[in-house]
Amino acid sequence: MDGRRPESKKRRTARREFDRIDLELIKLLIDDPRRSQRALAKEVRLSPPAVAERITHLESSGAITGYSAQVDLAVLGYGLTVYADVSRELGPDHREQSLKLTEIDEVESVILTTGPHDLMLKINVKDRDHLNEVLFEKLIEGTVRIRQSNTRVSLAEFSNSDFREKILDRLIEDLNECDDE
Repeated sequence: MDGRRPESKKRRTARREFDRIDLELIKLLIDDPRRSQRALAKEVRLSPPAVAERITHLESSGAITGYSAQVDLAVLGYGLTVYADVSRELGPDHREQSLKLTEIDEVESVILTTGPHDLMLKINVKDRDHLNEVLFEKLIEGTVRIRQSNTRVSLAEFSNSDFREKILDRLIEDLNECDDE
């Protein structure tokens, strides 16, 4: 699994009920996705086959969408991250055309947005010359009809590294409160 959702698969809006063990397994896998099922089973006090069954169910339900290594692109020569707000020509193929932008090697993500711009792109490039090449040759002169763009260079990125774990802790807390009532 690579974490990308196929185009035809819609995000689930209905939330499946998960129990504490499901949520604990997700937390443990966020902490270390390479942890063995035997180690997970020991942590949650279930048998390895029971843990395997739960993980399979969490994956098939869409709660777990993939496993990945964290990579520092700057170390690999792609040290410039750029965010581009893009306005496109709207039409019946808007989503399909927007999805085509992910075919550009330097585009990490394309996010459909509300507001004055239709899309936000996260682009990773080597340097300013590479950025010019991507913007002009691949975006502006490319096959997707772009009306306007506003590009911002990222100076630094800060993230809440344990954001998902905090959400899971809150869900576990909510379950505990329900049990106490």
